[in-house]
Amino acid sequence: MAVVGGEPIEVRIANTRTARAQGFQHASPEQLSTERVLFIWTEPHRPSFHMHNVSAPLDIAWIAEGEIIAIERMTPGEQGYRPPEPVDAALELAPKQTETIGIEPETQIEIPRIACSDDSDLSPH
Repeated sequence: MAVVGGEPIEVRIANTRTARAQGFQHASPEQLSTERVLFIWTEPHRPSFHMHNVSAPLDIAWIAEGEIIAIERMTPGEQGYRPPEPVDAALELAPKQTETIGIEPETQIEIPRIACSDDSDLSPH
């Protein structure tokens, strides 16, 4: 569970190399429209995301120190999506959810601080 702008939202946590590598790859259209994946790292950095094996556009909210610093629309088949500065988390979700939840730059987000592992490979997928 994460808290966005004071409202709790359900998220799937990706805090291991395996979970980060999977992301939304091979997800069903229903999963893409209803689920959210929260990527968490122990140290701030600039990960690179791709949209291989993802069938619909997704938004990614780049998070640094509990604040959304930028949001980017990712297109299926594309790659090289990176935050404008180092981040310690990222939230992937359907574009309609971004609007419904009210996610925008400067929105505060409380991220569950749980153990992260396998950070030797900082790329999410």
